[in-house]
Amino acid sequence: GLKIDVIPGGCAGYKYFMDFQEKADEGDKTYEFHGLKIFLNLMSVGFIKGSSIEYVSSLEASGLKINNPNATHACGCGKSFA
Repeated sequence: GLKIDVIPGGCAGYKYFMDFQEKADEGDKTYEFHGLKIFLNLMSVGFIKGSSIEYVSSLEASGLKINNPNATHACGCGKSFA
């Protein structure tokens, strides 16, 4: 599954950490969308509730992008949010 955490960091306050792992960590909430399991620790759920995740590919970057309606602003480089 895909592990997503919201952790303190970056110039705006928080950033996303994503990694693939076999199973949820103790205390994680597990969601499943189209056969993909997503693991979130309980502290991260409130930060990304209502978000969507999509794969983007462009000249500038490629990878997973989180569209978060709870983020009030992002840093200039787009790597962190508040």
